[in-house]
Amino acid sequence: MNAEPPLQNTCIFPVNAELCLYSKTADDICKTKRLEPDEGFERAEIEADLARLGGLLRVETYACKLPFMPGMVEDINTKRMKQGCLPEGKTRE
Repeated sequence: MNAEPPLQNTCIFPVNAELCLYSKTADDICKTKRLEPDEGFERAEIEADLARLGGLLRVETYACKLPFMPGMVEDINTKRMKQGCLPEGKTRE
């Protein structure tokens, strides 16, 4: 996350990217943003979210090609929920 911009879209097409900051106190913050090529998340916004967390446990990111959105999907083999790209028109609940 020291790169500028942080968590930059290195694809040649726009993506819907999700950044989740998981806290030790269960006050997790997840944000989804459309990123154009070479665009990233705002450093000041990430730092403000980190200050509100009360202790960072882990960071997770996921990106999907437009028009799909990051979210939890059912694995067709195990039937367990996993991170993936939601069908068009669906959003994270």
